[in-house]
Amino acid sequence: MVNTRTKRGWGVALAGALTTLAVGAQTGPINIDAGLNHWNGDYVGQVTRDLPAGDYRLYYKGLADNASGASAYLYDAWSCCQGGGWVNQYFVQTSAGTTFVGTIENGNWKQFGDAAPALAVAKATLSPHALHLAQAEKVSFGIADAPGMYGDNGGGISLLIAGAVPEPSTHALWLLGLACVVVAYRSRRR
Repeated sequence: MVNTRTKRGWGVALAGALTTLAVGAQTGPINIDAGLNHWNGDYVGQVTRDLPAGDYRLYYKGLADNASGASAYLYDAWSCCQGGGWVNQYFVQTSAGTTFVGTIENGNWKQFGDAAPALAVAKATLSPHALHLAQAEKVSFGIADAPGMYGDNGGGISLLIAGAVPEPSTHALWLLGLACVVVAYRSRRR
């Protein structure tokens, strides 16, 4: 028969694991390959994430943001127009619509001479981008290029999505874990 102390230990472990899963689902790197993820009259090959309802922040990241030996972020910016310039633009598609994020100049996506300044400007002026989800849903991320023009693209966009404000369900899991820890502590003191 399983004793009460073992059951409490399992409760603490379960609550901790559920909390970790809930928080982990809200964060992480997103790498958008400009040659594969694009707008060509419709959204094609985009990167998708199933996200719970809540508020998120999207941060531009680049190769230099990787920890030693890690490769979470694969790109600094993407090239377009037969290699004519580097762009820091991407889109986010939710049930509420599509939002384009990027540096605009004279009504068009600004092109930079190199990936490094495109990333630096994006980090300085476009990070973080706020994303609010009223409900849990599949969110798509991609590159928007003219129909038939994505084949000459290179590079891509790397982002970090972070859950800025946990949803009440995440708070409930934290409280459940804390309650299990308190119960386990009290039972040990007896």
